[in-house]
Amino acid sequence: MPKLARYPIETIIGDKLRADDGGHARETTLAFHECSFTLKKTGESLLRGVSGAVRTGQVLAVLGPSGSGKTTLLKLLALKAMPAGVSRGLVTLDGQRLSAEGFARQCASVEQTDSLWTYLSCREQLQYAIDLCEPNLDRTERWVATNRLLLALGLESCQDTRVGNALIKGLSGGQKRRLSIGLALAKKPAVLLCDEPTSGLDAASAAAVMRLLKEASERLGTAVVCTLHQPSPSVFARLDLALVLSGGRSAYYGAACELSSFLSSVGRPVPQHTNVADFMLDAVNA
Repeated sequence: MPKLARYPIETIIGDKLRADDGGHARETTLAFHECSFTLKKTGESLLRGVSGAVRTGQVLAVLGPSGSGKTTLLKLLALKAMPAGVSRGLVTLDGQRLSAEGFARQCASVEQTDSLWTYLSCREQLQYAIDLCEPNLDRTERWVATNRLLLALGLESCQDTRVGNALIKGLSGGQKRRLSIGLALAKKPAVLLCDEPTSGLDAASAAAVMRLLKEASERLGTAVVCTLHQPSPSVFARLDLALVLSGGRSAYYGAACELSSFLSSVGRPVPQHTNVADFMLDAVNA
């Protein structure tokens, strides 16, 4: 297999950014207002009036301890049916109420558990995704698009490796996660939701995944929302916005770089050489 040429991520599958009549890229904003979710059987509230927004070029991380409502919020943003409870609130895309059909058409989500074909290689899975999302491309264009996506994902060295499973040697955990994200990016989504994209990965793999998400937000014009449990300093540094949940309520929403200042303002200064995210999680658990 000849060595693939290097491409910037914004060219992986053609022109992503939509433009208005003036030729300027149009910004996309996903906003959610007073989102709540209550279990029918017990009456327990898993989410209580959570609001926030994320726009093109930003990565919003939903942080919080286990059971704080992170995954529930992500399901609400994806307009998924949750018959076990009652959901309330408003989710909008560019100021218009977002429906389940609208989400399926314009957005994409990546689940915490990778859902990949065991016996197919990286290249084959990405090729099929591009075939489905870009049916008007000819054979050569699809080949080029697949090559570019492999490079953007950092998977060119394992492009012919099967995914594998517990019995069949294949991709590493970090490679599987990047492949899952790549399959979603082939759709050219305006919004990408990722549930625990760094869960179970080592520090280097987690940093690579977050670097990919940040590049997608900045260069592809995709607004990214991800849930994170205990982000390392290198992962936290990739975030633009942070929404910290505690008991289903919002404990903080704002710029990730201002979280330390916020904690100081409420009498909980972050000690030197301490991970801000870990300190915040300890604070909301106290």
